Amino acid sequence: MSVRLKTAILVVALLAVSLVSLYLLSRLVLTPSYASLEERFVQTSVEQGLGALDARLNALQSTNYDWSAWDDTYEFVQTGSSTYIESNLLDASLANIGVHVMVFVNEQGDVVYAKAMDAGFGQQIDLPDDLRSHLAPGSLLLAHDNVDDVVYGVLGLAQGPMLISSRPVVTSAEEGPIEGTLLMGVYIDDIFVAEMEETTRHSLSLDPSAVSQPMQSGGNDGPGVAASDIEVTPMGGNTIEGSTTLFDIYGQPVAQLTVTQDRSLYAEGQRTLRYFLVVIAVGGIALALLFVALLDRTMLRRLSRLASQVQVFGQTGTFAGHVSVAGDDEIANLAGVINETFSALSQSHANLADAHRNLEQTAGELKRTDQELRVTANQLRRLTRHLQTIREDERVLVANEIHDHVGQGLTALKMDLSALEKSAARGDVPTPAFLQRMTELLNSLLETVRRLSSGLHPSMLEDLGLAEAIEWHLEEFGKGRAIKTTLKIQGPVGSVEASRALALFRILQEALLVSSEDATVTEVTVSLTIENRYALLAIQDNGVAVVEADALTRREMGLSIIRERTEVFGGGVTIAGSQESGTTVVAQVPL
Repeated sequence: MSVRLKTAILVVALLAVSLVSLYLLSRLVLTPSYASLEERFVQTSVEQGLGALDARLNALQSTNYDWSAWDDTYEFVQTGSSTYIESNLLDASLANIGVHVMVFVNEQGDVVYAKAMDAGFGQQIDLPDDLRSHLAPGSLLLAHDNVDDVVYGVLGLAQGPMLISSRPVVTSAEEGPIEGTLLMGVYIDDIFVAEMEETTRHSLSLDPSAVSQPMQSGGNDGPGVAASDIEVTPMGGNTIEGSTTLFDIYGQPVAQLTVTQDRSLYAEGQRTLRYFLVVIAVGGIALALLFVALLDRTMLRRLSRLASQVQVFGQTGTFAGHVSVAGDDEIANLAGVINETFSALSQSHANLADAHRNLEQTAGELKRTDQELRVTANQLRRLTRHLQTIREDERVLVANEIHDHVGQGLTALKMDLSALEKSAARGDVPTPAFLQRMTELLNSLLETVRRLSSGLHPSMLEDLGLAEAIEWHLEEFGKGRAIKTTLKIQGPVGSVEASRALALFRILQEALLVSSEDATVTEVTVSLTIENRYALLAIQDNGVAVVEADALTRREMGLSIIRERTEVFGGGVTIAGSQESGTTVVAQVPL
């Protein structure tokens, strides 16, 4: 069989195998991919429906919060005042906030007031009896352990499922004691589902499956509407459905949410696949014919002539002669290139060996670099977490100071001013003791504000200088701690510029915090030396804690922050510690 015929048969066979393989691959991979894409699309549509349901539930939660955390409601559940009902609980009020059911229950479990509207808010109706069964004393909807304890989700009723929200009744300041419970409910009816369809642009249906049975505890600990895994079911060649089961606040299945869509995506995928296979088949045949023709013209004919000449010379036994082929290419120069090929292969092997060694060396360097980068990234993550913790601690401290001291002081001043106003209205003259008390309270507030301001930004650096700021901070650090502090200063401290002075002050603050982390520290010595070219700050304590290189404690993070502050100015830090001599931090900042 000639080379030409073998080549033609091989090309035809490869083309046939390629087409069959492509077809099988498309049936095994692309078709399931389109089906999987369609399934994910349907799942996304169901998730959008659940999202619309969650959004409506969150809106109900927000509305309930506005009513339950209100002083008027707090008073109403205790007194049952008719004024509150006439002012706030008209039919139009429920329609305006989009709530079908409102139930006010006092702390004893008695229903103070209940109001229910029909689905279209046209008229008031009786409170559903099966909803009352969930309001027994000790039930899940009425059990609130604290002011933040809320219950919300879906509740299955005989009339159909309902979004329910139960919140404790507290004051406008969200403070207790809890005096009752406010329940709000919204029917998940055809109007509700139509609104969901308008929001999601999908065909939705919600079918009740059961009525919720009262329980003492719930099975849904997560936020939002609890639902099962989404199931996607093709309903023939034209439509596909995705459904999920909704669970009530007790974890019981009460309804099924279904999304119905046409299978346009799957059908389009099938059409595209057929067109793709046809185009590939036609193009493959054309390319195969062209390939065979060009191959025969450029190579096969010449190789056939070369083979004939080699066969003739081989029959002589001496292989003498000259093999030549017309043309000026690789085939024409094949005889002379064979010997050169072995030499080139030998050289190539040597080059490959060198390249392999270089590659191994490069791989080792890359591995070491990757390890260094991992260590650096880990240090940066630890330092970032520590900085965030420090920031949050400072915020909590400032917030507590403002609330506990400034807020209470301002409240006391407001009360005194109110008393002073009443006294002035009566013509009474305030006593000196009264005015003295207000003055002392104002002085206390001013001192608190100055202390907070100094903690956030040491203005004393600009006002008095670095030395006085360090001395003041050491005094403040020693207050409330059984730690003796000593300060030594050498050199012209006033020559340090503002940015470096602030850096030295922050380094001192962080180092003192590092010392305070060790409960065994009883003495801290601070030395500041100013030279011509640098400032040297040394902080030494007598603690027994030993610093570990890879520890994750706040103590080691504080030392990392000190390093960062010195490196900003091109300086350095030395940290040494032992159980006998304590920890010594020496920071050098160029001037």
